[in-house]
Amino acid sequence: MPKRLSIRIKLFFIYSLVATAVFLCGFTIYYIHVKSHLEHQIKNALTLSNASITALIKTVGTVSIKIHLRTIAEKNLEIIDHIYQDFQDHLITEKEAKKQAANLLLSEKIGRTGYIYVIDSTGEIKVHPKQDVKGQNYAELGFIQKQLIQKNGYLEYWWKNPEDNEKHPKALHMTYFEPWDWIISASSYKLEFSQLVSVEDFKDSVLAMDILGTGYAFVCDSRANIIIHPKLTGNMMDYATAENKTQIREIIAQKKGMVRYFWKNPEDQVVKEKLMAFDFIPEFDWIIASSTYTEKAFAQLLEMRRIFFVILAASIAVIAFVSLAVSTSITRPLTRLIDHLNVNMNQGWQLQPLDSRRKDEIGDLESSFNEFVGRLETYKRNLITENTIRKETEIRLQLFEKVFENANEGITITDLNGNIQAVNQAFTDITGYSAQEAVGQNPRILKSDRHDHAFYKSMWQVLTIKGQWSGEIWNRKKSGQAYPEFLNISAIRNKNGKAKNYMAVFHDISEMKTKEKQIEYMAYHDPLTGLPNRTLLKDRLEHAIIRARRDAKMIQLIFIDLDNFKNVNDTAGHAQGDELLKEAAERLDNVTRASDTVARLGGDEFMIMVTDVDNMMEIIRMVKRIQESFSAPFNIDGKFFHVTCSIGISVFPEDGDDAETLLRHADLAMYHSKEKGRNQYYLFEQKMAKKIHQRIEMEMNMRTAIENDEFQVYFQPQVNIRTLKPVGLEALVRWIKPDGAVVLPGRFIPLAEESGLIIPIGKQILKKAVEQICRIREKNQLDLMLSVNVSARQMDEPSFEKMAAGIIKETSYPPDRLKIEITESLLMRDINTTMTRLKKLSQIGISTAIDDFGTGYSSLAYLKQMSITTLKIDKSFIDDIVDDDNALALVETIVLMASKLNMGIVAEGVEDEKQLKILNQLGDMDIQGYIFARPMPLLELECWLSEHRLPHV
Repeated sequence: MPKRLSIRIKLFFIYSLVATAVFLCGFTIYYIHVKSHLEHQIKNALTLSNASITALIKTVGTVSIKIHLRTIAEKNLEIIDHIYQDFQDHLITEKEAKKQAANLLLSEKIGRTGYIYVIDSTGEIKVHPKQDVKGQNYAELGFIQKQLIQKNGYLEYWWKNPEDNEKHPKALHMTYFEPWDWIISASSYKLEFSQLVSVEDFKDSVLAMDILGTGYAFVCDSRANIIIHPKLTGNMMDYATAENKTQIREIIAQKKGMVRYFWKNPEDQVVKEKLMAFDFIPEFDWIIASSTYTEKAFAQLLEMRRIFFVILAASIAVIAFVSLAVSTSITRPLTRLIDHLNVNMNQGWQLQPLDSRRKDEIGDLESSFNEFVGRLETYKRNLITENTIRKETEIRLQLFEKVFENANEGITITDLNGNIQAVNQAFTDITGYSAQEAVGQNPRILKSDRHDHAFYKSMWQVLTIKGQWSGEIWNRKKSGQAYPEFLNISAIRNKNGKAKNYMAVFHDISEMKTKEKQIEYMAYHDPLTGLPNRTLLKDRLEHAIIRARRDAKMIQLIFIDLDNFKNVNDTAGHAQGDELLKEAAERLDNVTRASDTVARLGGDEFMIMVTDVDNMMEIIRMVKRIQESFSAPFNIDGKFFHVTCSIGISVFPEDGDDAETLLRHADLAMYHSKEKGRNQYYLFEQKMAKKIHQRIEMEMNMRTAIENDEFQVYFQPQVNIRTLKPVGLEALVRWIKPDGAVVLPGRFIPLAEESGLIIPIGKQILKKAVEQICRIREKNQLDLMLSVNVSARQMDEPSFEKMAAGIIKETSYPPDRLKIEITESLLMRDINTTMTRLKKLSQIGISTAIDDFGTGYSSLAYLKQMSITTLKIDKSFIDDIVDDDNALALVETIVLMASKLNMGIVAEGVEDEKQLKILNQLGDMDIQGYIFARPMPLLELECWLSEHRLPHV
């Protein structure tokens, strides 16, 4: 029996609780007041810090915008002045001069949407990217009136395009070209100038801010990329816990406010609570934040709490002394009474009445005790008799209780007429009938409609004859739900062997049945989409072929592969990729009939089996419905993905007489669709199988060629247009077979890219090219720049930079004399990843050239931020510069832009003197083409180099 608390302890607890409650209420009121005052001061300090940083950034941004627009405007004014001078020198007419000037201004792009326009002193538009406004007069507009007055200088104004919902701030810098009365304005939205702002201009000021002695300020953009931070770099999400990431997303969405959160910087040992105020600068898409650690900011509150606990401890000590003194006076008589009782207990509970002489409360207690002793003797005699009877009963019930109460199976005991006499708890758990509801009833209350009268008649015949029956049976719960159970009924016999009762033991096998169905379902269905898998499709196809032969019908197999699905997984993640696959399955299911089978074969491959097809037009209509279902973008968690599909079709019996052949031929037709440009459909033809075999054979031959070192390097020289001296070599791959036949890159490079063989081939070519140019340097003391083409698959390799650095180290080749060439499409495919890869190559010393420049969609804004040293003008432009003024203008613009950005120029595919002469007039550059030399192996190259004057090492 647990020991009771003494009166002393109870008094001590009561006094302590009262004192603690009084102290706690008073301290809480004062604490809340002080805390509220401190929070107000801290929030004001954080808000003022954000206001100071915002003002600083906006001031720096305005200065950067002014400088940038003035540079563009003055540069174009300078060029127009040169064009005007050509007119003055009678080299061109004034009309041609104005046309050249207008084309120049219209080709200039400022940011994403900015442009240059020209008005005269009357407000009439002379040059504008939108032709429908040219010639119109806008002198009534306020900012145009300011332009007509100022003619030169910087101007800010608000503007709303017809398609916009609201006005946005714009800025322009104008210069006045008096000969033509032109006011030339370089204009763009201020939001697009955020990249011009140099963080270094105000970074030190932000980092120097000391917020309440414990905090700091930082700046990030709306994607949580860190702009300024005293301790972190990169992205805030990289340092955040799951809870922090949710808070960061809420801050970015809210834009402005105050938040408490827990944060741990890399150098911190533990997570600490912080208070942060944040604000948003829409012009730069930046979030300004000022934060402080609450532990230090609220240090005064911690000191208050320490003082409170010291006072509370002292008070409790005083209370302990007081309670001891009071309780002693109360408990001394009770202690004497307890000692007397203990003496009686040690005598075997032969209790003797107490000598009660006191007239106070203790005396009353002693009298009550004497009365209790008398009654206790009577209860003791009765208890001995009752205990004997109870033990005999417990022995009789022990077996029954063990069987009933400890069994997991339901147990029912009936008489010979089937009336229920007893049930256990498991019976109630399974059937829903309580013991009170079941006892006295017949087991027919559990009967379901799953078995007929003959079933039950047979059961009772076996039970009567053999005394036992077992098997699976369907019964019904109290709720009305039918369920399967395994039932065993046995007869309970007396000493004479005569049955006196029946005992039924059963357990619910619903879960086992469900699992059996689940296992069967999983064996024949795709776990992601719930569609039939290849096994079930093949089984249905085999049965459908048997019916089609009998009914003289066609079967259509449609093999569907999602185009570029790998890009969705790479950019959005496999979770969203799985969601897209589920929606694709739903779309396919919606365009098919109930009798058709839509199956997922794996990955992004689906198959539709259409039965009872009467003619080919039904097949085409089905394919059209599939393509239309993929025309709408996929909305996955708010992100939209445009995914098309390539389709291959095989038809029974024309394309095969068995399931395996039809599946294989539909697969071949689908791959033919992929080769023809994707988002198409093709019916199987026998020549497709032949083409696939040829493709497989070429891939095998390429693997053999890699092992046998059949891929060789050819070099094409690059010659300076001014000195006509070779300055570099481009390394090109050629496949030289053992019989001397040359396979050109156009035949094997696409397959090498798709199969991934471009990676070992590229490594072989890079190593051979570096080794061979090292031979040229050592043998002839020549210093030539080596250019090597790199494909997208090579750039995707994480170890590409390490591989290139290893070859340079192994050959001791100067890294600054190696240049890789990438295409514009590769450059812009994943701009952030590409910038990182090029930066790593630049750190090694390897430079980068953009091959086929002008044929893609490069962003000029990113162009100047990347480690790009050379632009290679595509041959398609060079071919047309003699006869096409537009091609010439584009080439001239590229040359001028490269000159301004301090980039080198290489003109590809120069083949005649006319092209060379025109290019010579445009400026200094390097020439590559048949006019000087075709691609050649090393030995021919050495002979060619010996015939030209060369730059020496």
